[in-house]
Amino acid sequence: MFEQAPGFMTLMREPGHVYELTNAAYQRLIGQRQVIGKSVREALPELEGQGFYELLDQVCETGEPYRGQGVKVA
Repeated sequence: MFEQAPGFMTLMREPGHVYELTNAAYQRLIGQRQVIGKSVREALPELEGQGFYELLDQVCETGEPYRGQGVKVA
């Protein structure tokens, strides 16, 4: 189900937001980059300053899930 999900999905290990698993939709989103075993900051440095790293920090701190809809990524 994870791999077949139409939405972007990834599983990360903490601390450090390290990629463990991504689905096909997420791979298409990030351009088929090899991210498994890398931190999100290392794998996607272009996200700096857009609030995504901080969002991941918040999810880890609070335990509250985040489901983005219509979120712009530059």
